[in-house]
Amino acid sequence: FEQKKLEIIGCYNKKVAYHDPCYLGRRNDIYNVPREILKRVPGLKLIEMEKTRDEAHCCGGGGVGLWMDFREIRMELQRADEAKEIGAEIIATACPICLQMLDSAVKSRGYPIEVRDIAQILQDFIK
Repeated sequence: FEQKKLEIIGCYNKKVAYHDPCYLGRRNDIYNVPREILKRVPGLKLIEMEKTRDEAHCCGGGGVGLWMDFREIRMELQRADEAKEIGAEIIATACPICLQMLDSAVKSRGYPIEVRDIAQILQDFIK
């Protein structure tokens, strides 16, 4: 963005909650960059769920969590519930496993929330 190689056009006009993936966040300590990218989309209102950054709930799908089933915890359903509680229209993430799990969770709950990768959001607005 700073080098002006990407120009964002249009206006998003959506409330977006960013979900911190475990490997990008807790493993690599990258929390602010995805938020800064989202904040640059005109009209996008970034809202935060209760648990964020290093305290965010994540499935651990990038590690062994993908093959473990914690029936009493169901982190993806908890995240979907948190997003609904704060009025999110979109849950954005930067992990394909989180994308799939959160999409399944909002559909199983019947919530009118889209789950999108940050790249999918930007794709609609980059010139």
